[in-house]
Amino acid sequence: MIEDPDIVDLVVARRDGSVELSMFEERPWDGSDERLQELEDKVSSYVTFVVDGHMRRQHPDLNPGNVHIRLHYAGRMDRRTRALLPEIEIALAEYGIDFSIAHLREIQAG
Repeated sequence: MIEDPDIVDLVVARRDGSVELSMFEERPWDGSDERLQELEDKVSSYVTFVVDGHMRRQHPDLNPGNVHIRLHYAGRMDRRTRALLPEIEIALAEYGIDFSIAHLREIQAG
């Protein structure tokens, strides 16, 4: 969850050689300053994980040159959070890191 910036939620090596770092948020988006700061802190810790070599040390087989950060979220995203996303994307692009979001859909057993 984004409330814990010290943990990289999921690291996935893709067949094409890229690396996807996933973060998850299941709480409702409320647009609060606190929630936006949590998101910024989580993104910042992911950048540090890549840029400062932590990923390379923990996963020496992964290519830190082709990294994608994806925010997986549940619920409806509020306007303030959605407005912050392009800023995050631009900031990450400066490090050569792609950014995207993906909505978590509830899977129901049939």
